[in-house]
Amino acid sequence: MISREDGIYAELREGAKLRDQLVKQLMITDGRIQNVIQRYFPEFFDVFKDWEGKAALCTLKSFPFPSQIKEMTPEEVLEKWKTQVENTLRQFVKWVAGDSPQSLQERIIGSPSRCIRWSSGIRGRL
Repeated sequence: MISREDGIYAELREGAKLRDQLVKQLMITDGRIQNVIQRYFPEFFDVFKDWEGKAALCTLKSFPFPSQIKEMTPEEVLEKWKTQVENTLRQFVKWVAGDSPQSLQERIIGSPSRCIRWSSGIRGRL
């Protein structure tokens, strides 16, 4: 005879099992995203500690390849960010570059030897 509690515990076990599977899939997906970012934008994690932050996501959406930032002035990069990430922008710029937008762009782009590493893909080397 199955009591009412057994049914609840069985549902809890199934829920915990499903959650574990989803967490594992999320970790795999997160690793894949980080791998792609490191391939096409190797300097990204030198500037942003987490790809899921507001400024990081804005950067990936606005200019997913270093070649796109390289063609812009530091002021244009900051202007693009201002439209999407107003609250955290001042703190971010101080943390990354002191008060200089030029050093911010240099830090994002990195050294020319590391920049624009991959030539394949939708917009590889421009």
